[in-house]
Amino acid sequence: MRVETTLQIKSFRYVSAQVPYSDAKLEVRSVQFKKNNYGATTASATLTNTSSQQIPTARVGIACFDAGDSIIGGGSAFPRVIVANGRILVDARVLVSNTPARCEMSARPSP
Repeated sequence: MRVETTLQIKSFRYVSAQVPYSDAKLEVRSVQFKKNNYGATTASATLTNTSSQQIPTARVGIACFDAGDSIIGGGSAFPRVIVANGRILVDARVLVSNTPARCEMSARPSP
């Protein structure tokens, strides 16, 4: 019996696509977390659209940390329609292994 190895190489040309709302900047201010009426942890923050474009939808990523700065969970939210130079409140349920010391959010427009 004989085993023969082979290697296949393909060349792909990367073409950068124009990303809609690439100049839009979404700012997140002071993330707060709390337990809701059902005992689940939720994270809340104000999301501000500092651009002159209306954003039809965005993705908000949430990471929660313990006192030692280890990630213990997180979540995401997909708010709709953020008006130009406007702001909205984002509330999202997060899954965490224990009570977080802090949570952070980052947001970007969704294509």
